[in-house]
Amino acid sequence: MSDPLLQAKTARETLARALGALQADPTVPPSLLLVAEPVAQAMSALHAIERSAPTIELRSAFDAREHVRRALNMLQAQEVRHAAIDTATEAVAVALGIVFSLSRLAEAPPPGAEAASAPLPAA
Repeated sequence: MSDPLLQAKTARETLARALGALQADPTVPPSLLLVAEPVAQAMSALHAIERSAPTIELRSAFDAREHVRRALNMLQAQEVRHAAIDTATEAVAVALGIVFSLSRLAEAPPPGAEAASAPLPAA
């Protein structure tokens, strides 16, 4: 998956599944509901990437990555057992892989920058 817009959309939709798992069941403990905040923040950052088309601004990938990491840490630290934890953890982990890839793209030099900075051959 090399298209950054598709990656952002896929990660956002994956996080939406995690958010749904956390919010759909009325028996979800309040401590687990706190994970919804970083998930929603990551989704917002990914949506910003999607809206940036056609220029594709990837700076939000760094924010998304940090929010997804925080959500995953919070899920893994849960001391209660609930089915929503497994569903949300799986979705957040998948999204982290995608968001990590997006952040790598954001760190990469723009196309053609390598050629411009390469030394000229000796005459």
